[in-house]
Amino acid sequence: MAAPEQGIHGGVRADGGTIPAMSGLDAARAANRSRFARLVARPEPQIDLALGALFIASEGREELDPEPSLQRLDELAERVRVHLDLGDGTVRRV
Repeated sequence: MAAPEQGIHGGVRADGGTIPAMSGLDAARAANRSRFARLVARPEPQIDLALGALFIASEGREELDPEPSLQRLDELAERVRVHLDLGDGTVRRV
């Protein structure tokens, strides 16, 4: 006997009942939660806090690509590093 079909398209349970199909948003949420769970299962020094924050922020959204946001955060961090390295004591908006 074949194993019951599962996934976002629904399927048949082992007892013969049906499994409702997931919406695209539900599938995106499940995938996002899975990525977050894998991230926080790492040893603490290996957890990327920015990526974790983006996974949390993307809850309820379909297909949020974290790369542009991570690149923007890196750009902002580099600007802050330059100001700190120069000893710039003036207050500036980053």
